Amino acid sequence: MEKKRALYISSNLFPVDSGAVIYTYGNILRFAKYFEIDLVSYVQSKDVASEEYYEKLVETINSFYSLPFYKKTSEFIYFGISNRFFFQKYSKAMLKQIKNLLASNDYSYIIIDGFLIYYLTFILRRQKPGCKIILIEHNIEFQNLLEEFSYEKRPVRKILLKLYEAGSKRFEIESWLNSDYILFISERDKSSAEEILDGRKRLNVLPPSFPFRQVKSNDELEKNSFNLLILGNMWWYPNIEGAKWFLEDVFPAIKKLDDRYRVFVVGRNPSELLSLYKSESIVFTGSVRSVDEYIRKCDLLIVPNFSGGGIKIKIYEGIKKGIPVFARPESIVGYTEEIFPESFLASEASDFARKIVEMNRNFELKKKFIDNAQKILKEFEDIEPIVNDMD
Repeated sequence: MEKKRALYISSNLFPVDSGAVIYTYGNILRFAKYFEIDLVSYVQSKDVASEEYYEKLVETINSFYSLPFYKKTSEFIYFGISNRFFFQKYSKAMLKQIKNLLASNDYSYIIIDGFLIYYLTFILRRQKPGCKIILIEHNIEFQNLLEEFSYEKRPVRKILLKLYEAGSKRFEIESWLNSDYILFISERDKSSAEEILDGRKRLNVLPPSFPFRQVKSNDELEKNSFNLLILGNMWWYPNIEGAKWFLEDVFPAIKKLDDRYRVFVVGRNPSELLSLYKSESIVFTGSVRSVDEYIRKCDLLIVPNFSGGGIKIKIYEGIKKGIPVFARPESIVGYTEEIFPESFLASEASDFARKIVEMNRNFELKKKFIDNAQKILKEFEDIEPIVNDMD
């Protein structure tokens, strides 16, 4: 059966080093099974062709047009004033590339992946009124902005967040209404949107999927290192909030139970607030080329987040790569209860510490968690029902 043509537009791709990009990359691979895809995306890499996962991508899709994103002040101000909203990656170069592709190709679908380029829904609706526009939401952005604004204490950053937040709810909802089909990363986000849209649009859930390979062997899983791993961008407020709670309230309790434990905080740009906890037992690595080294050397991935919308991609990555995940209940939104038994969850600091130490002694329990979770996550890969529902 001949594949339909689709123009896929992404807000960021390469390097594949964040949850958002991991989600986008996996989405492209899945949709490429059903559509002949021309891909346009902003990139942050200076040498895209040398990036890991590049070859697999270009072998899978029809064509790839990568664009570095430079925020030009004049374009930023023009877009913000014109649309009464500033929080978008607007550029004339992106528009030019898309218009060239639209002029020479007949697309059945246009897939827009990531809130930061949702302004394209309005432009594309005018230019291709008969083409179906699909939006992919990584989270409900206006809710995240409001949450981050309430969390932030720095005056300058708070002003900037207020500038971004102003008009975000109106803009995001208008984008939804201007599309034909919307995919959300979790059932919770989909339910929130259903309350707002009240049946006016068709919605579905697109959980994450990515071709991670298992890097942690059973021998490494069985032999305790007494190293714990916290993973993520350490400038993002949910990660700061969660890591601070763990380092301040939980980790001292763990050390009292077993002084051999260390924690590695792996992620770019750790905030000054977190850096205060640096010690021989608390190691901040900053940005790393690959987290695989730390997954192999650590016993557990700790996810202590209280907040943040969407779904925690690091949980998916950890499970696929073979490290057990211990988390707060708030962190596992989007994952089924069958993945996380009570022994891998805790809310109170004392329980968090005790369960980590007790569970880490039990190899069979850790192995059962990985085997069961990996089996369940395979179900995330199949999007045929979603593709059929899009017609």
